[in-house]
Amino acid sequence: MNRKTWLSLSLICCLALLTVACSLVRSGKANKEPGPAAAAPKAVETASPGATAEAGKEGQERKWESYASDRNGVDYYYEKATVTFPSKTLVHTWRRRTFPINSPQKEIISFDEIDCDDARYRSLEVEGVYWDGKTKVFKVVSPWTRIYTDSPDEVLYLDICKMARDSK
Repeated sequence: MNRKTWLSLSLICCLALLTVACSLVRSGKANKEPGPAAAAPKAVETASPGATAEAGKEGQERKWESYASDRNGVDYYYEKATVTFPSKTLVHTWRRRTFPINSPQKEIISFDEIDCDDARYRSLEVEGVYWDGKTKVFKVVSPWTRIYTDSPDEVLYLDICKMARDSK
Protein backbone atom coordinates (compact mmCIF):
# COMPACT_ATOMS: atom_id res chain seq x y z
CA MET A 1 0.00 0.00 0.00
CA ASN A 2 1.49 3.34 -0.97
CA ARG A 3 1.89 6.36 1.29
CA LYS A 4 -1.11 8.22 -0.18
CA THR A 5 -3.46 5.31 0.55
CA TRP A 6 -2.05 4.92 4.07
CA LEU A 7 -2.51 8.63 4.78
CA SER A 8 -6.09 8.44 3.49
CA LEU A 9 -6.86 5.52 5.82
CA SER A 10 -5.26 7.35 8.75
CA LEU A 11 -7.33 10.44 7.99
CA ILE A 12 -10.52 8.36 7.92
CA CYS A 13 -9.66 6.84 11.33
CA CYS A 14 -8.94 10.29 12.78
CA LEU A 15 -12.18 11.67 11.38
CA ALA A 16 -14.12 8.77 12.90
CA LEU A 17 -12.55 9.41 16.32
CA LEU A 18 -13.23 13.14 15.96
CA THR A 19 -16.87 12.51 15.02
CA VAL A 20 -17.38 10.35 18.09
CA ALA A 21 -15.68 12.95 20.28
CA CYS A 22 -17.82 15.78 18.92
CA SER A 23 -21.04 13.87 19.42
CA LEU A 24 -19.98 13.01 22.98
CA VAL A 25 -19.18 16.62 23.78
CA ARG A 26 -22.48 17.82 22.29
CA SER A 27 -24.43 15.22 24.26
CA GLY A 28 -22.54 16.03 27.46
CA LYS A 29 -21.33 12.43 27.87
CA ALA A 30 -17.63 12.94 27.23
CA ASN A 31 -15.60 11.12 29.91
CA LYS A 32 -18.51 11.22 32.40
CA GLU A 33 -19.91 7.69 32.15
CA PRO A 34 -18.30 4.87 34.13
CA GLY A 35 -16.34 2.41 32.02
CA PRO A 36 -17.47 -1.13 31.21
CA ALA A 37 -14.75 -2.70 33.32
CA ALA A 38 -12.75 -1.91 36.41
CA ALA A 39 -9.62 -1.66 34.27
CA ALA A 40 -10.22 1.69 32.57
CA PRO A 41 -7.13 3.26 30.95
CA LYS A 42 -5.75 6.31 32.76
CA ALA A 43 -2.25 6.84 31.42
CA VAL A 44 -0.23 4.80 29.00
CA GLU A 45 3.48 4.41 28.48
CA THR A 46 3.88 2.26 25.41
CA ALA A 47 7.31 1.99 23.90
CA SER A 48 6.97 -1.73 23.28
CA PRO A 49 4.55 -4.62 23.79
CA GLY A 50 4.11 -5.29 27.48
CA ALA A 51 4.81 -1.70 28.42
CA THR A 52 3.64 -0.51 31.81
CA ALA A 53 0.15 0.94 31.82
CA GLU A 54 -1.87 2.25 34.72
CA ALA A 55 -5.12 0.81 33.47
CA GLY A 56 -6.58 -0.41 36.71
CA LYS A 57 -3.49 -2.47 37.43
CA GLU A 58 -1.68 0.10 39.56
CA GLY A 59 2.04 -0.36 38.87
CA GLN A 60 1.67 -3.77 37.24
CA GLU A 61 2.94 -4.47 33.77
CA ARG A 62 0.36 -5.32 31.13
CA LYS A 63 1.21 -8.45 29.22
CA TRP A 64 0.23 -7.86 25.61
CA GLU A 65 0.28 -10.88 23.31
CA SER A 66 0.78 -10.26 19.61
CA TYR A 67 -1.78 -11.85 17.32
CA ALA A 68 -1.20 -10.12 13.97
CA SER A 69 0.62 -7.49 11.93
CA ASP A 70 -0.50 -6.02 8.65
CA ARG A 71 1.28 -4.75 5.55
CA ASN A 72 0.73 -1.14 6.71
CA GLY A 73 2.99 -1.61 9.72
CA VAL A 74 0.19 -1.87 12.28
CA ASP A 75 0.79 -4.42 15.05
CA TYR A 76 -2.13 -6.00 16.92
CA TYR A 77 -2.10 -7.23 20.53
CA TYR A 78 -4.54 -8.41 23.17
CA GLU A 79 -4.21 -8.90 26.90
CA LYS A 80 -4.94 -12.58 27.44
CA ALA A 81 -5.17 -12.21 31.23
CA THR A 82 -8.19 -9.89 30.91
CA VAL A 83 -10.26 -12.10 28.58
CA THR A 84 -13.69 -12.76 30.10
CA PHE A 85 -16.76 -14.63 28.86
CA PRO A 86 -19.93 -12.79 29.99
CA SER A 87 -22.06 -15.30 28.06
CA LYS A 88 -21.65 -18.36 25.85
CA THR A 89 -21.28 -16.26 22.73
CA LEU A 90 -19.73 -12.99 23.98
CA VAL A 91 -16.10 -12.32 24.85
CA HIS A 92 -14.60 -9.18 26.45
CA THR A 93 -10.93 -8.32 26.06
CA TRP A 94 -8.50 -5.41 25.98
CA ARG A 95 -6.86 -4.89 22.58
CA ARG A 96 -4.00 -2.68 21.46
CA ARG A 97 -3.03 -1.54 17.97
CA THR A 98 0.31 0.21 17.45
CA PHE A 99 0.93 2.32 14.36
CA PRO A 100 4.05 3.25 12.39
CA ILE A 101 5.76 6.60 12.92
CA ASN A 102 4.08 8.31 9.92
CA SER A 103 0.55 7.81 11.25
CA PRO A 104 -1.37 10.44 13.25
CA GLN A 105 -1.77 8.25 16.34
CA LYS A 106 0.81 6.14 18.13
CA GLU A 107 -1.62 3.50 19.36
CA ILE A 108 -5.23 2.70 20.13
CA ILE A 109 -6.19 0.69 23.20
CA SER A 110 -9.76 -0.57 23.36
CA PHE A 111 -11.98 -2.68 25.57
CA ASP A 112 -13.90 -4.76 23.05
CA GLU A 113 -16.85 -7.11 23.05
CA ILE A 114 -16.68 -9.90 20.46
CA ASP A 115 -19.83 -11.73 19.35
CA CYS A 116 -18.72 -15.26 18.43
CA ASP A 117 -22.05 -16.23 16.85
CA ASP A 118 -22.31 -13.33 14.42
CA ALA A 119 -18.57 -12.67 13.74
CA ARG A 120 -18.68 -9.05 14.85
CA TYR A 121 -17.24 -6.80 17.56
CA ARG A 122 -17.80 -3.42 19.16
CA SER A 123 -15.66 -1.23 21.35
CA LEU A 124 -16.99 -0.44 24.80
CA GLU A 125 -14.15 1.99 25.53
CA VAL A 126 -11.40 3.42 23.32
CA GLU A 127 -8.23 5.33 24.17
CA GLY A 128 -6.23 7.04 21.46
CA VAL A 129 -2.57 7.76 22.25
CA TYR A 130 -0.83 10.35 20.08
CA TRP A 131 2.87 10.83 19.37
CA ASP A 132 3.03 13.98 21.52
CA GLY A 133 1.92 11.94 24.55
CA LYS A 134 -1.66 13.22 24.64
CA THR A 135 -4.47 10.73 25.07
CA LYS A 136 -8.19 10.85 24.41
CA VAL A 137 -10.58 8.42 26.05
CA PHE A 138 -14.02 7.67 24.62
CA LYS A 139 -16.38 5.81 26.94
CA VAL A 140 -19.17 5.18 24.50
CA VAL A 141 -20.28 1.91 22.92
CA SER A 142 -19.51 1.82 19.21
CA PRO A 143 -21.81 0.21 16.65
CA TRP A 144 -21.19 -3.45 15.83
CA THR A 145 -18.47 -3.96 13.21
CA ARG A 146 -18.31 -7.05 11.03
CA ILE A 147 -15.19 -9.22 11.27
CA TYR A 148 -13.89 -9.77 7.74
CA THR A 149 -12.12 -12.84 6.42
CA ASP A 150 -8.32 -12.63 6.22
CA SER A 151 -8.18 -9.62 8.55
CA PRO A 152 -6.24 -9.23 11.82
CA ASP A 153 -9.62 -9.11 13.58
CA GLU A 154 -10.42 -12.58 12.22
CA VAL A 155 -7.18 -13.98 13.66
CA LEU A 156 -8.19 -12.84 17.17
CA TYR A 157 -11.85 -13.82 16.62
CA LEU A 158 -10.96 -17.42 15.72
CA ASP A 159 -8.57 -17.79 18.66
CA ILE A 160 -10.67 -16.08 21.30
CA CYS A 161 -13.96 -17.72 20.29
CA LYS A 162 -12.25 -21.11 20.45
CA MET A 163 -11.27 -20.21 24.02
CA ALA A 164 -14.92 -19.29 24.71
CA ARG A 165 -16.19 -22.62 23.37
CA ASP A 166 -13.56 -24.54 25.33
CA SER A 167 -14.36 -22.69 28.58
CA LYS A 168 -18.03 -23.69 28.64
